[in-house]
Amino acid sequence: MKTRVDQVEMIFPTLKVNTSLPGNLADVMIENCIGTLSIPLGLGLNFLINGKELVVPMSTEEPSVVAAVSGAAKTISEHGGFSSTYTGNIMVCQIQQLEVPNAEAAEAALQEQKDYLIQYGNRFCPSMVSRGGGIKNLEVRRVYYNRENYFKVHEPGDDSRSADGSVGDRSVQNEHVMLIIGIYIDVCESMGANTVNTVAENLSPEITKFAGGRSNLKVVSNFCTERRATAKFVISVESLRYKTFSGAYMAQRMMEAYIMACEDPHRAVTHNKGVMNGVDAVAIATGQDFRAIEAAAHAWASRTGRYSPLTKYRFIKVKDSISLEGSIDLPVPIGVRGGSIQSQPSMEFTHGILSNPTTAELAQILASVGLAQNFAALRALVSEGIQKGHMSLHSRNIAIQAGAPPELVPEVSSYMIARGIISISTAQEYLAAHSILKTGTKQKFKKRKAPPSTMHVQFSVDEIKFNIIVVFLSLGETEVHLSVKEGTTPPPIQTTLFGEKDIHWFQNAFSSLESLGFTNKVAKRSNLVLVYKMKLLSMLMNLLVYRLIKIHPIETSQFIGNVLSAILNPLSIVKDNYPETIKVGFPLLYALWNVFKNHVESTVGLSGVKHTQSSQSNYHQLTEFDIAEAIKEEQLRIFYFAVKSIELKDAENLFEFLETYSRRWQITMFILCELKLVPLNLVNSEILHFLFKLGKYLEWEATVAHDVAKWKRDKENGETNSYLWWLKHSQISHSPENIKVFLDQIATKNKRRLAKLMQTPIDIIDMNTIQSRILPSIRKFYAVLELMQSKL
Repeated sequence: MKTRVDQVEMIFPTLKVNTSLPGNLADVMIENCIGTLSIPLGLGLNFLINGKELVVPMSTEEPSVVAAVSGAAKTISEHGGFSSTYTGNIMVCQIQQLEVPNAEAAEAALQEQKDYLIQYGNRFCPSMVSRGGGIKNLEVRRVYYNRENYFKVHEPGDDSRSADGSVGDRSVQNEHVMLIIGIYIDVCESMGANTVNTVAENLSPEITKFAGGRSNLKVVSNFCTERRATAKFVISVESLRYKTFSGAYMAQRMMEAYIMACEDPHRAVTHNKGVMNGVDAVAIATGQDFRAIEAAAHAWASRTGRYSPLTKYRFIKVKDSISLEGSIDLPVPIGVRGGSIQSQPSMEFTHGILSNPTTAELAQILASVGLAQNFAALRALVSEGIQKGHMSLHSRNIAIQAGAPPELVPEVSSYMIARGIISISTAQEYLAAHSILKTGTKQKFKKRKAPPSTMHVQFSVDEIKFNIIVVFLSLGETEVHLSVKEGTTPPPIQTTLFGEKDIHWFQNAFSSLESLGFTNKVAKRSNLVLVYKMKLLSMLMNLLVYRLIKIHPIETSQFIGNVLSAILNPLSIVKDNYPETIKVGFPLLYALWNVFKNHVESTVGLSGVKHTQSSQSNYHQLTEFDIAEAIKEEQLRIFYFAVKSIELKDAENLFEFLETYSRRWQITMFILCELKLVPLNLVNSEILHFLFKLGKYLEWEATVAHDVAKWKRDKENGETNSYLWWLKHSQISHSPENIKVFLDQIATKNKRRLAKLMQTPIDIIDMNTIQSRILPSIRKFYAVLELMQSKL
């Protein structure tokens, strides 16, 4: 907003930007004042009215109004703009004359004394007269009514008379008559309500003197049929093209929408509400009585006895082509002098933006804005729908309700739109993720090229649904929004960073790793969703880091080195000429790491840093702090071995190869995360040491099972594979016999590992389950069960 205010000050250097109403001034404007309420003030852009370019101040709390009218005005201005007219500054006051002895004679007497009454009435508006205004005409109408209908005392439940009092015998002989004397006053540049009321009250005794009877009401009429503004535009049908829709398509459907408003009052009301969205916004911004404008507009819409649209559309022939003409005719009880306009500092500012218009000019601006607003609404309704633009801007209000500070509202709005879910809970998800981002970067946010990017993962495990929201600062020119959930198509950059991995791949891979859990033997703590999120975050990081290593090995090694070294800004290595995969991938990986750490540390209390020595052994009891540190260190080891995998081709033997390559399976990570589910009194350092060994053993098993099952595919795709590496370094070719030799080498080493594990008594781990369920599930998953049963 500050940028826009600065631009306004540059364009209008003599104006003081002041849109607030001082409390002491508000206190004298109304009764029982307790404060002020603010409404946003915006600028409607691109208006061209009678050849004059204008920026129009608009005050409204409704999203999309200003944006929509600016877009419509741009289209219309590109095709000649608005042509508008104004009928003049005539306001009407009315005097109600009752109990007139002879209505016909009274009417004749008043007509005879018309000149005198005008001259007499002008004594009460001398300033108007001096400026060329004052009373210009006087008219008398006879109105018949059945007085008994109105004064009848009804029994409870008797609704025989309708709300408008029109039911009853309306035959002339049974009706009473009143005279309504209309006094037409040129109020010059003011709205004129106070002036015409003064004239009516002071003129009524003279009216009574000539007409007889008695005067009752003496008041202004806001239905100013002699004070109207019109506006019109013409656009060729071809030029009505919008977004992906042709001009002919738009012309047909906009006309069909207009027809509905003409034929159905229910639609006409909403049609006109759209008109008044623009009219009222300008009226409020310029200090007008928008209630009077609304009342006049709706009365005008009903002047034929049927509520109808305030705007009109028709096709006209212009030269050799067909064009759409839009027009509006609107009563406008407004003014630029008097009332509260000159007492409010903000009005000097808003009128100054409009170059201090006359009442005629302001009236034509109101009409043009109302017409533009209606055109914008019809265009949106028949093309992409009104909700797309409206809800996009409505999302800002939702962001505010969710607690977003002003500087984050656009970012939260952008995130909700990308998610396709505009709700307080969605906004709060973003704010929570943003808090992690801000904490993780350890830097004060600077002005950036693009808003933050996001990654949203919508996951379910055993019917438990959860979301992971990651906010990161892409170093590219624009933000990106990645999504791993059902029914979404990933953007190209997501496919580059994660491969052809959709939600189903993640679900299957997660389920396979989850089956290796050991906590079925103990009562679990209530951290299940937290553990699921930690595991999934580690999967995402693992997949991403290996993809980045494959695409950009040197740069990724440097970046991971920075992360491992915990330097203040590991992203400092990214240069302007780096490709998008780095500018998006590195910040995303770093953000995932920070979100992961936040989840891991979320259960660590202040008392969690002290160790308790076990009374039965040399092992100490683990705290939440110990568990968190072990999990984070394991993730850093995954990063380290990912970088080390670049050198796999230089491994001296198969076991050195597997030591590095097997870590990508992250089974150790999944097992360690499960410690968050185990009651703390059951966890000690012996168990932690055992779990590292168990994880390493299972990672070797999974690697061998996978590589033997997938060696053909990996060979075709040039992927790393332990069996293919062994064949190459052994200088032999594939054969069933060689697979057996390969498996024999692995089995010899892993049998010794398994034997040691089986000999270690760990209360919370059922090793029989590992032998009978977990190992077979690994082998079955990769369809090599029969081949390996004889070897392991």
